[in-house]
Amino acid sequence: MRDLVLFALMLVACGYTLARPWIGVLMLAVVSFLSPQMFTYGFMRTSPIYFVAFGVAFAAFLFARERRAIPSDWRVVTFYLLWTWYLVTTLDSVMPQYAWIKLEEVSKIYLPLIFTLILITNRERLLALIATIAVSIGLVAVKGGMFAISKGFSHRVWGPDGTMYGGNNEFAIATLMVIPLLLLWQRETTSARIRLALMGAVPLCFASALCSWSRGALLAMTALVALLILHSQRKWLAAPLIGIGAVLAAGVLPAEWFGRMHTLETYDEDASAMGRITTWTDGINYAFANPITGAGFDGWL
Repeated sequence: MRDLVLFALMLVACGYTLARPWIGVLMLAVVSFLSPQMFTYGFMRTSPIYFVAFGVAFAAFLFARERRAIPSDWRVVTFYLLWTWYLVTTLDSVMPQYAWIKLEEVSKIYLPLIFTLILITNRERLLALIATIAVSIGLVAVKGGMFAISKGFSHRVWGPDGTMYGGNNEFAIATLMVIPLLLLWQRETTSARIRLALMGAVPLCFASALCSWSRGALLAMTALVALLILHSQRKWLAAPLIGIGAVLAAGVLPAEWFGRMHTLETYDEDASAMGRITTWTDGINYAFANPITGAGFDGWL
């Protein structure tokens, strides 16, 4: 049943894209960030859904009447020069069997960005894209937050299998990255219902990130909370609410969670942490020895 629903939704999205090419940017965002095929169990799970979406978006782009030139901004130029550097490092990779696969994955990010720069021509479309990205990741994060609360924060929350953020660390960081997008959407929307829904989604995202049991996520969350308070227009309200949330979380999180977070202070006794530091040190040394070509994607293997 899920496969048929997704197939129907894809047909509708493709139809809208052919009629309004900028919708293709939103469709690619959903396919890339949500990976809806990973929530199915039949023929759609192994279907080339991204390539279908990209092909339709590209066809619509070619015949789009409303478009603008790619902005001549130094950041855009630098971003695409970076891809050229990726190609150079891949050609000289120490693990080419993995590097070329990773280069293909990275290129899937670069190509749709051209559509975004040309077709997202006004504030309304930009807000629609931000909302689409926020929903794509936010739905999974909210589901994780509900699971965390229902289990009393005693079980880890993981991302969807087969996605870019399937692991607990990756999922937690993706969840935290989407919180500012949700807050931006809340500030810009005029719908009271959407604003209320987003107000409920943000705490659930925090709960989801906490229940990932990721130490890196705890550090990222600390920085995120500080920035949210700093840039809040209502610091007098934001700070107490976050403080209350922290107190409530401390009261429900299990002792095992605190034990894991405590290893941040004793990282030199933790094999996982020291293994990462060793990898970083080796990587930095290798980069200094090979400053142009590096080791290529996944060279650390």
